[in-house]
Amino acid sequence: RRLGPDRMDRFFPFRRLLQHGATLAFGSDWPIVSPDPIAGMRAAITGLDADGRPVATDQNLTPLEALRGYTAGAALALGDGDVGMLRVGGHADVTVLSDDPRHADWVRNPPRVLATIVGGDVVYAEKRAATGADLLGAR
Repeated sequence: RRLGPDRMDRFFPFRRLLQHGATLAFGSDWPIVSPDPIAGMRAAITGLDADGRPVATDQNLTPLEALRGYTAGAALALGDGDVGMLRVGGHADVTVLSDDPRHADWVRNPPRVLATIVGGDVVYAEKRAATGADLLGAR
């Protein structure tokens, strides 16, 4: 509302940036906006703002493109190409989601974070994710 329709149409030019060869690197401007990457991915994929209003929907990303922005793209922007992707023998901090982000309903039911594993240790586990074995078996 504050920016007006003309500026809002150019506000998040994700698709145009990709078409011109840019690497997207997502993060957060917390405390100005939510630090929640699921909320950021939802906005990038659906083109909806936090109140469910459409914003620059012609710039929507696929779930995989948005995920890359928060993983490999962010690592590349930080100059750390050794992280951000799962590779045999590579360092991996992992977030386990409730649903495959490529096929989730990002408008009505985006994936939930079930667990976060940092340096091999489970640092967060949703109460519904009962055991480490359950987490390791999640697909």
